[in-house]
Amino acid sequence: MDGDLLFVISTGKRKMQDPMVELLELGAYAAQTVSRAIARGVYNATEYPGDTVPTWKSQHGSR
Repeated sequence: MDGDLLFVISTGKRKMQDPMVELLELGAYAAQTVSRAIARGVYNATEYPGDTVPTWKSQHGSR
């Protein structure tokens, strides 16, 4: 409810066997992909002069 939005596109080349299950799986894959992308951004962020909030890397180092 904070305004994030994710778009998904399909070719429609094959018919879904169970639309409810496959839609649920697609949503789970999309959520996992987005969460991994956000985590990578957080872990790899670089501090710049004037930043008021420290980065993960500057506080915890790269592991």
